[in-house]
Amino acid sequence: MADRMCERAEIEDRRKAESEVRERAGQGRAVVAAVASFSPLPSLTSRVAADFEEMERGRTEKKESFF
Repeated sequence: MADRMCERAEIEDRRKAESEVRERAGQGRAVVAAVASFSPLPSLTSRVAADFEEMERGRTEKKESFF
């Protein structure tokens, strides 16, 4: 019974963490969209937007900095 309660707590913690990640990704997309509307470098902002989309889909790989 204690194992079951522990398992439920772990599942709830995982759901909370996933929800926070989705919320942050949404905020990140809003920032990228705002920057893209003012940026003189559309190719750079489109690359950043693509990186946010990848992170949202769960493919968060460490990448070399492109600056």
